[in-house]
Amino acid sequence: MVRPAYRSGRVGAALDVTQRQAAKKACTSVATSVTLEYVERHDDPADKRRVVLRLSDLGRSAAVVIADASAAAEGEATRRIGSGTMLELRSALEGFVDG
Repeated sequence: MVRPAYRSGRVGAALDVTQRQAAKKACTSVATSVTLEYVERHDDPADKRRVVLRLSDLGRSAAVVIADASAAAEGEATRRIGSGTMLELRSALEGFVDG
């Protein structure tokens, strides 16, 4: 069992994810995003310990596509289950994350 002080935020606590596990996953995700050319990695000349990450043009294009698809999926879900049920669902999920 992981002590709550070592969990990574509300989501991490809800999913019982440690800070170390969350950091490892984030590093893997960043490396993959760089490899797939969604993100550009630059060293900070003023601070050699710091790495600056920026979305590439491809990454910005992908973000637009993802946002549009997410909005469409939420719209379709709302159409199917109704706005009241969608609000209840959102509230239940927020309660899960907020614990």
